[in-house]
Amino acid sequence: MWTRKGIPMLYRRNKLLPALFVCLALATSAGAQTFDHQARLEMERELTRVLLEKNVGEVANELARARPTTILPLLRQLNIFTRAGHRARVLQTLNQLAEASDMPPVSHRWFVAETIKEMIGRDDLAALRAYYERLMPVDTDGAEALLRLWALEGDTKELDAWLATRVKENDKWLEWHINWRVQLGTISELLDALAADVKANPEDTERAFRYLRANDLAGRPQNVAWLAGIFEAWLEGTSAPRSAYEFYELGGRLPAELPQIAAKAYERSLALPFTERDMQLIRERVIIRFSVSPRVKNWDKQLRFWTKKQLAETYQALKQPQAAQKIIEELVAMKGDSDIINEDVHQLAGAVQAQSGMRVVEAKILRDEARERESAAYWVERAEYYKGRKEYDAVMDTYRQAFAHLPLKPDDKASVSARFLLLSSFTTFVRYAEGDGKRDERRAELKQVLRREFTLTTPETEYAFRVAKMIADNEFDFHDLRDALLVKNKNVLTRLLAARKEWTNDEEWLIEKIVCREAVTPERKADFWMQLEGLAKSGAPSRAYHLAVALVDCKEPRRAIPLLVGYLKHIGEQRDEGAKFMKEQAGDNLFTAYLGAGNWQAAEKLLLNREGLTGKQLIEELPRIALAAAREGAFDDALRLWSMKSNLDRRHLNELVSLSKTAAREPLREMYVQMKKKDPLSFVPDRALRLLQ
Repeated sequence: MWTRKGIPMLYRRNKLLPALFVCLALATSAGAQTFDHQARLEMERELTRVLLEKNVGEVANELARARPTTILPLLRQLNIFTRAGHRARVLQTLNQLAEASDMPPVSHRWFVAETIKEMIGRDDLAALRAYYERLMPVDTDGAEALLRLWALEGDTKELDAWLATRVKENDKWLEWHINWRVQLGTISELLDALAADVKANPEDTERAFRYLRANDLAGRPQNVAWLAGIFEAWLEGTSAPRSAYEFYELGGRLPAELPQIAAKAYERSLALPFTERDMQLIRERVIIRFSVSPRVKNWDKQLRFWTKKQLAETYQALKQPQAAQKIIEELVAMKGDSDIINEDVHQLAGAVQAQSGMRVVEAKILRDEARERESAAYWVERAEYYKGRKEYDAVMDTYRQAFAHLPLKPDDKASVSARFLLLSSFTTFVRYAEGDGKRDERRAELKQVLRREFTLTTPETEYAFRVAKMIADNEFDFHDLRDALLVKNKNVLTRLLAARKEWTNDEEWLIEKIVCREAVTPERKADFWMQLEGLAKSGAPSRAYHLAVALVDCKEPRRAIPLLVGYLKHIGEQRDEGAKFMKEQAGDNLFTAYLGAGNWQAAEKLLLNREGLTGKQLIEELPRIALAAAREGAFDDALRLWSMKSNLDRRHLNELVSLSKTAAREPLREMYVQMKKKDPLSFVPDRALRLLQ
């Protein structure tokens, strides 16, 4: 609920506040408590409630008197110290957390660690270093923030040495070390050291793979052909893989520079029987990656298919087309096998046969035409084959024949899907095919095809809508075609959308691509908006929502506001989880629309009455309202709102530069001058004053 003081009722507990603050102080010396998602949520709400009433610097000073030794009270201290900008206290608390009596082992402290990392942010070098050194040495996520700061503020030689020690904790640090050495121009020294380690331990292939990975990350500056002998010796040794899947996996790990070793690994895989060990590895390394188990009936066949496909590509790289030819024929013969997930291999077949000079697969494809010419999949596979051969004229001819053999039946869903599959495949080919000097010719033909396809049926059909999306896409810059078909006749867009009962992101996207362009005059835009508003008001609520989002994106906030208000009234009557999500989305867009329209008062009221409002949302959104208020001349309110945000978290100053360009600049300068006097421990005033100069 809204209150006159501008504080959400969710956080107002005036009579209880002194007792709450005493409890907060006492909690810093409490015994061990479990820290989980619920404890974190309660802590955030508790601290936000305190900071809406009490100065963050004073709260920090009060908490600093305590000497907690367990996670939860230390996290409370860290939370307040970071918000206040007390970096010395932040560092001290991080070191105390590393020694906390209830801190779990590294393998079980990920949630606590993520909470800590979010609190300290991305611009405190000492804090970030303490985090990675003492609290979570195995973590590497977000390390780029540390490296960026260190390069700007720290000793670069020390950073290099530090990264070298981190590699021992987590191999992911190797990537950061390599990136750093590339910047310094000393990557060869690191690679030479890794290569020497491989040569000194030739039986340890993991060292070889580490070197290969490092060389790859560095842009492959070193020739790795010398590793062939090491891998060959290892394949003949007792520590070599013993199962078909392991050999397949080995082949995939080897780089393109060692195709002869990869080929041997794939050949070994095919020569070995499929065992329970293979099935176990597939469960552990393949199936586990899928949220839904792949629909494979026979994993033996599936592994053989994958291995043969990789082996054919490897033979092609080795310029051994005759060896690849036999395998390609086997792969093509597996087409339609319902026991496995079949990947299309026709483009690979074309590439192999372009090398070998043979046309066995092509002959089969042409024979199949009489039986499969009514199948869109047949024509796509045929086109893929000629793509592989780089016979682009044959590809174009294939698509022309396909369109002729598969006429559009607008009322037949199967026909619409087949025709659109062809059109999508054709469009993708034209987008990427190059190297024969005919790119512009193909683009011109595509333009003609898109015009023809759009006019094959009325705008009310699903096919017309899909083609319109292709025309509106900026990939080909067919602006004149878009204008001719979708803009000049202002009724076409209306007809495309009127036929669609519910609107989704697709309709929203199309509206923006057609209407929200500088080439469309303000008068024509107004005509479009009037027509679309008529459709939104007379149809499903989803129409109003998606049109409103398009209006917000197109800088038409005043038109969006009534649509969003109406939609929120409708969605507020729903009780399912989907309705809750859409209510949040609509509320966010209405908030943005209010700000865009200059109605900062409505934006503030909407924010502070938001269900489940969090401190993080206040910190993110109050600056936006303050800036909108300043732009409308409400400078006292802008200062009030910024002060509220600043007390919740002083650090985030993103909107301060924009505010400095308004008359709120001098009051803000005075605010930070006073903050610096009263709280010399905070780094924030100096940073803010520099921005306000």
